[in-house]
Amino acid sequence: MRYGNQFLLTALATGLIAGVVTANSGVVQPGVPVAPPPPPPGTVAPGYGPGPY
Repeated sequence: MRYGNQFLLTALATGLIAGVVTANSGVVQPGVPVAPPPPPPGTVAPGYGPGPY
């Protein structure tokens, strides 16, 4: 029964994974992602000075 147990374990794992995926697919996703507003002109990324480049 070695192969029978392996089949049973594989079927059980597949069912568990399918159940988790099905549970997570019920989460409501936002329709349109909202981008953050652009930074004001003249701002520099963190770690960079205002020097000429």
